[in-house]
Amino acid sequence: MVLVESGRACLDGTAIDRAACLVLDVSMPGMDGFELHRLLHSTGRSVPTVFISAHDDERYRQRARSVGGVAFLNKPCEENWLRDAIDDALASDATPGS
Repeated sequence: MVLVESGRACLDGTAIDRAACLVLDVSMPGMDGFELHRLLHSTGRSVPTVFISAHDDERYRQRARSVGGVAFLNKPCEENWLRDAIDDALASDATPGS
């Protein structure tokens, strides 16, 4: 696991090239998780993504689904929910043709 302090740090670093799954907060410093996800896709770096937020907002849930997010979880979330969402993301990436 690699933690980065912001979306820009994720884009500027090399960890993204090794990532099998991303857990992105909808409200990150500098750029939100949706913007980071969009930028990664625009550069051909599609990584299964779990979105998280402290705000239980249906618009966020819909947006997470529309951009291909594997899951949307509210913070704080149960550890097993996060683990299950990451497992689902890893399984979706292993699916042929995904």
